[in-house]
Amino acid sequence: MDYNCRVRTYFFVAIVLAFLLSACGLNISVPSRGTVAPFIITATLPPTPIPPPTLTPVPPTPSPTLAPVTGTTSTQLNVRGDPSTSGAPLGMIGPFAKVQIVGKDSSGKWYQIIYPQGKDGKGWIVAQYVQVDNLTAIPTIADAATPSPTGAASSFQAGTGSAPNAAGTMQTGETVAPTAIPPTITPTLIPAPPDGDSAQSPAIRITFSPSGSRSLIYSSDVSAPQGDAEDWIRFTPYTSSVTIHLACTGNGTLEVDLQQDGTQIQNWNGTLCGTTQQVDVSAGRAYLMSLAAEPASGQLEYVHYTLSIATPP
Repeated sequence: MDYNCRVRTYFFVAIVLAFLLSACGLNISVPSRGTVAPFIITATLPPTPIPPPTLTPVPPTPSPTLAPVTGTTSTQLNVRGDPSTSGAPLGMIGPFAKVQIVGKDSSGKWYQIIYPQGKDGKGWIVAQYVQVDNLTAIPTIADAATPSPTGAASSFQAGTGSAPNAAGTMQTGETVAPTAIPPTITPTLIPAPPDGDSAQSPAIRITFSPSGSRSLIYSSDVSAPQGDAEDWIRFTPYTSSVTIHLACTGNGTLEVDLQQDGTQIQNWNGTLCGTTQQVDVSAGRAYLMSLAAEPASGQLEYVHYTLSIATPP
């Protein structure tokens, strides 16, 4: 090989080596394609059912509570479980007692009152003997009771071939033996207990009025020479006359006196036991009645009486 050939060969080798050496430090750029969002497959679940809203019941509107109406009894009254004389007796209320009235029946003849011994703490009394200032404030809460026949014949039905026994119950195909009558027992009389009344402090004070008490029924007893000898009753009428009835039991005689302003009234002839008398009076004036047992020598004179004073309807 000549010199020029070797030089060209060396030169060619040098160029190849230079090219290879430069290729080792060559940075190859790859064009950027940008950020590719990943493709995510999400499973589709069935929709969750939404339960219907729960309705909260609206509590009923409470009825307004009416305040009881205060009344005053004019005589001793039976308290019953129903607005009827056939209602079960619950007890008794004395004269001039304060009662709390919560209602009446549709006839207006019975008042329902607060009475702890009754069902639901209530009972019924006759309205006629209760004085009330505000009658319109008493609500109607019950129907009037239908009166039923009384007596032994009340349960007899025509065409049955049966008749009631003495207690009013039906007997069919039976022979009822007569009931023996027990012997009459004579009660032992005892002196009437003192009640502490007087002409200045009567046992009863009542003012009659068309919207309140129109009558009075009062029972008590007197005796002489021992015991409570005299009772006093004060009443004020609103009419020009009153009817006075007196019923008595016992072995004594009852003396009755009627005064107005300390003077015996002119048309007063005295009321005997078992009689009824109509007496002329002055409306709005107070009258004082005394009932006394007449003393007798050697024995106790005892009288139990029931006095009724009524104004005309």
